[in-house]
Amino acid sequence: MTVITAKSGGADAETQPLKKIENSSGLLTNTDKNLTTITHSEGPINYPESSPSDLYSYTPIVSIILIILGWQVIYNNAKKLATRNETKSLIDDIVAIVEKLEGLTTEFWLQSRQSRLDVDVFLLLTQSKLQIFNSRIKIIEKRDISVSEIDLGKFLEFMTLDCENVDSQKPEKKRKQVESLLDESNKCLEHLYAEFQEKYKPSFGILKRINKMLAKKTT
Repeated sequence: MTVITAKSGGADAETQPLKKIENSSGLLTNTDKNLTTITHSEGPINYPESSPSDLYSYTPIVSIILIILGWQVIYNNAKKLATRNETKSLIDDIVAIVEKLEGLTTEFWLQSRQSRLDVDVFLLLTQSKLQIFNSRIKIIEKRDISVSEIDLGKFLEFMTLDCENVDSQKPEKKRKQVESLLDESNKCLEHLYAEFQEKYKPSFGILKRINKMLAKKTT
Protein backbone atom coordinates (compact mmCIF):
# COMPACT_ATOMS: atom_id res chain seq x y z
CA MET A 1 0.00 0.00 0.00
CA THR A 2 1.27 3.50 -0.84
CA VAL A 3 1.77 5.95 2.04
CA ILE A 4 1.23 9.63 1.27
CA THR A 5 3.13 12.31 3.20
CA ALA A 6 3.17 16.08 3.03
CA LYS A 7 5.79 18.67 3.96
CA SER A 8 4.94 21.79 5.91
CA GLY A 9 6.92 24.76 7.17
CA GLY A 10 9.49 24.97 4.36
CA ALA A 11 12.08 22.83 2.66
CA ASP A 12 13.89 21.76 5.89
CA ALA A 13 10.71 21.03 7.77
CA GLU A 14 10.17 17.54 9.04
CA THR A 15 8.14 15.30 6.84
CA GLN A 16 4.75 14.65 8.41
CA PRO A 17 2.21 12.04 7.30
CA LEU A 18 -1.14 13.38 6.15
CA LYS A 19 -4.20 12.58 8.19
CA LYS A 20 -5.96 9.58 6.76
CA ILE A 21 -9.35 8.04 7.36
CA GLU A 22 -10.11 4.53 6.29
CA ASN A 23 -13.57 4.28 4.75
CA SER A 24 -15.86 1.28 4.49
CA SER A 25 -14.26 0.13 1.22
CA GLY A 26 -10.81 -0.11 2.78
CA LEU A 27 -9.43 2.98 1.01
CA LEU A 28 -7.52 5.67 2.89
CA THR A 29 -8.58 9.26 2.32
CA ASN A 30 -6.78 12.43 3.29
CA THR A 31 -8.82 14.90 5.37
CA ASP A 32 -6.93 18.00 4.31
CA LYS A 33 -9.44 20.75 3.40
CA ASN A 34 -7.75 21.59 0.07
CA LEU A 35 -6.98 18.07 -1.10
CA THR A 36 -8.75 14.77 -1.07
CA THR A 37 -6.40 11.82 -1.53
CA ILE A 38 -7.40 8.22 -2.00
CA THR A 39 -4.58 5.70 -1.45
CA HIS A 40 -4.71 2.25 -2.90
CA SER A 41 -2.32 -0.38 -4.13
CA GLU A 42 -1.66 1.37 -7.45
CA GLY A 43 -0.93 4.82 -6.01
CA PRO A 44 -2.76 7.95 -4.89
CA ILE A 45 -5.60 9.61 -6.80
CA ASN A 46 -6.17 13.28 -6.01
CA TYR A 47 -9.60 14.93 -6.40
CA PRO A 48 -9.48 18.69 -5.96
CA GLU A 49 -12.62 20.05 -4.39
CA SER A 50 -14.85 22.42 -6.44
CA SER A 51 -14.76 25.99 -5.33
CA PRO A 52 -17.83 28.32 -5.36
CA SER A 53 -16.31 30.23 -8.28
CA ASP A 54 -16.38 27.05 -10.39
CA LEU A 55 -20.10 26.61 -9.70
CA TYR A 56 -20.85 30.25 -10.48
CA SER A 57 -19.24 29.85 -13.89
CA TYR A 58 -22.13 27.57 -14.94
CA THR A 59 -24.83 30.04 -13.89
CA PRO A 60 -25.05 31.94 -17.24
CA ILE A 61 -25.40 28.67 -19.17
CA VAL A 62 -28.12 27.38 -16.87
CA SER A 63 -29.95 30.71 -17.11
CA ILE A 64 -29.89 30.64 -20.91
CA ILE A 65 -31.22 27.08 -20.95
CA LEU A 66 -34.05 27.98 -18.56
CA ILE A 67 -34.96 31.04 -20.66
CA ILE A 68 -35.09 28.95 -23.84
CA LEU A 69 -37.26 26.31 -22.17
CA GLY A 70 -39.55 28.99 -20.77
CA TRP A 71 -40.07 30.61 -24.16
CA GLN A 72 -40.72 27.20 -25.69
CA VAL A 73 -43.46 26.50 -23.16
CA ILE A 74 -45.00 29.95 -23.74
CA TYR A 75 -44.92 29.44 -27.52
CA ASN A 76 -46.55 26.01 -27.31
CA ASN A 77 -49.29 27.31 -25.01
CA ALA A 78 -49.95 30.31 -27.28
CA LYS A 79 -50.11 28.05 -30.34
CA LYS A 80 -52.54 25.69 -28.62
CA LEU A 81 -54.72 28.59 -27.47
CA ALA A 82 -54.80 30.08 -30.99
CA THR A 83 -55.78 26.71 -32.47
CA ARG A 84 -58.49 26.32 -29.85
CA ASN A 85 -59.93 29.76 -30.63
CA GLU A 86 -59.91 29.08 -34.37
CA THR A 87 -61.70 25.77 -33.86
CA LYS A 88 -64.25 27.39 -31.59
CA SER A 89 -64.87 30.07 -34.24
CA LEU A 90 -65.54 27.37 -36.84
CA ILE A 91 -68.00 25.66 -34.51
CA ASP A 92 -69.74 28.99 -33.95
CA ASP A 93 -70.08 29.30 -37.74
CA ILE A 94 -71.68 25.86 -37.89
CA VAL A 95 -74.09 26.82 -35.11
CA ALA A 96 -75.12 29.92 -37.07
CA ILE A 97 -75.63 27.83 -40.22
CA VAL A 98 -77.74 25.27 -38.36
CA GLU A 99 -79.88 28.03 -36.88
CA LYS A 100 -80.48 29.44 -40.38
CA LEU A 101 -81.45 25.98 -41.64
CA GLU A 102 -83.90 25.63 -38.75
CA GLY A 103 -85.44 29.02 -39.46
CA LEU A 104 -85.64 28.35 -43.17
CA THR A 105 -87.36 24.99 -42.63
CA THR A 106 -89.76 26.31 -40.01
CA GLU A 107 -90.86 29.22 -42.17
CA PHE A 108 -91.34 27.06 -45.25
CA TRP A 109 -93.30 24.23 -43.63
CA LEU A 110 -95.35 26.06 -41.02
CA GLN A 111 -96.27 29.34 -42.70
CA SER A 112 -99.24 29.96 -44.94
CA ARG A 113 -99.11 29.76 -48.71
CA GLN A 114 -99.09 33.55 -49.11
CA SER A 115 -96.01 34.13 -46.95
CA ARG A 116 -94.14 30.94 -47.83
CA LEU A 117 -91.06 30.93 -50.07
CA ASP A 118 -91.35 29.48 -53.53
CA VAL A 119 -90.23 25.86 -53.67
CA ASP A 120 -87.40 26.59 -56.10
CA VAL A 121 -86.09 29.39 -53.90
CA PHE A 122 -86.34 27.19 -50.82
CA LEU A 123 -84.36 24.40 -52.49
CA LEU A 124 -81.72 26.82 -53.72
CA LEU A 125 -81.20 28.35 -50.27
CA THR A 126 -81.17 24.91 -48.64
CA GLN A 127 -78.48 23.55 -50.96
CA SER A 128 -76.39 26.69 -50.55
CA LYS A 129 -76.47 26.51 -46.74
CA LEU A 130 -75.72 22.79 -46.74
CA GLN A 131 -72.69 23.30 -48.97
CA ILE A 132 -71.31 25.86 -46.52
CA PHE A 133 -72.17 23.46 -43.69
CA ASN A 134 -70.23 20.69 -45.42
CA SER A 135 -67.15 22.86 -45.96
CA ARG A 136 -67.02 23.82 -42.27
CA ILE A 137 -67.36 20.18 -41.24
CA LYS A 138 -64.38 19.19 -43.40
CA ILE A 139 -62.23 21.87 -41.78
CA ILE A 140 -63.33 20.82 -38.31
CA GLU A 141 -62.52 17.20 -39.08
CA LYS A 142 -58.95 18.14 -40.08
CA ARG A 143 -58.54 19.63 -36.60
CA ASP A 144 -59.16 16.23 -34.98
CA ILE A 145 -62.78 16.99 -34.10
CA SER A 146 -64.99 13.97 -34.77
CA VAL A 147 -67.97 14.59 -37.06
CA SER A 148 -69.16 10.99 -37.17
CA GLU A 149 -72.58 11.89 -35.71
CA ILE A 150 -73.29 14.61 -38.30
CA ASP A 151 -75.37 13.40 -41.24
CA LEU A 152 -76.07 16.06 -43.85
CA GLY A 153 -78.22 13.58 -45.73
CA LYS A 154 -80.74 13.64 -42.88
CA PHE A 155 -80.73 17.43 -42.86
CA LEU A 156 -81.53 17.44 -46.57
CA GLU A 157 -84.22 14.80 -46.13
CA PHE A 158 -86.01 16.48 -43.24
CA MET A 159 -85.90 19.85 -44.95
CA THR A 160 -86.92 19.00 -48.50
CA LEU A 161 -88.81 15.68 -48.43
CA ASP A 162 -92.02 16.18 -50.46
CA CYS A 163 -91.56 19.94 -50.34
CA GLU A 164 -93.20 20.19 -53.78
CA ASN A 165 -96.43 18.98 -52.20
CA VAL A 166 -96.27 21.16 -49.12
CA ASP A 167 -99.69 22.67 -49.73
CA SER A 168 -101.43 19.30 -49.91
CA GLN A 169 -99.87 17.81 -46.76
CA LYS A 170 -101.60 17.71 -43.39
CA PRO A 171 -100.44 20.08 -40.65
CA GLU A 172 -99.49 17.14 -38.42
CA LYS A 173 -97.06 15.81 -41.02
CA LYS A 174 -95.55 19.24 -41.53
CA ARG A 175 -94.94 19.66 -37.82
CA LYS A 176 -93.48 16.17 -37.61
CA GLN A 177 -91.02 16.96 -40.37
CA VAL A 178 -89.95 20.18 -38.68
CA GLU A 179 -89.54 18.39 -35.35
CA SER A 180 -87.37 15.76 -37.01
CA LEU A 181 -85.07 18.47 -38.37
CA LEU A 182 -84.84 20.21 -34.98
CA ASP A 183 -83.97 16.93 -33.28
CA GLU A 184 -81.24 16.29 -35.82
CA SER A 185 -79.90 19.81 -35.35
CA ASN A 186 -79.72 19.43 -31.57
CA LYS A 187 -77.97 16.08 -31.95
CA CYS A 188 -75.42 17.64 -34.29
CA LEU A 189 -74.61 20.59 -32.04
CA GLU A 190 -74.42 18.49 -28.89
CA HIS A 191 -71.96 16.19 -30.61
CA LEU A 192 -69.77 19.07 -31.76
CA TYR A 193 -69.67 20.70 -28.33
CA ALA A 194 -68.88 17.37 -26.65
CA GLU A 195 -66.03 16.69 -29.07
CA PHE A 196 -64.68 20.20 -28.61
CA GLN A 197 -64.68 19.81 -24.83
CA GLU A 198 -62.93 16.47 -25.15
CA LYS A 199 -60.25 17.90 -27.44
CA TYR A 200 -59.69 21.09 -25.43
CA LYS A 201 -60.42 20.20 -21.83
CA PRO A 202 -61.02 23.14 -19.50
CA SER A 203 -58.05 24.05 -17.28
CA PHE A 204 -60.08 23.60 -14.10
CA GLY A 205 -60.40 19.89 -14.81
CA ILE A 206 -57.12 19.25 -13.00
CA LEU A 207 -58.37 21.09 -9.95
CA LYS A 208 -61.54 19.02 -9.93
CA ARG A 209 -59.54 15.79 -10.03
CA ILE A 210 -57.34 17.00 -7.17
CA ASN A 211 -60.40 17.90 -5.10
CA LYS A 212 -61.90 14.46 -5.75
CA MET A 213 -58.66 12.78 -4.65
CA LEU A 214 -58.57 14.85 -1.48
CA ALA A 215 -62.23 14.09 -0.78
CA LYS A 216 -61.59 10.34 -1.11
CA LYS A 217 -58.68 10.51 1.32
CA THR A 218 -60.71 12.36 3.95
CA THR A 219 -63.66 9.95 3.76
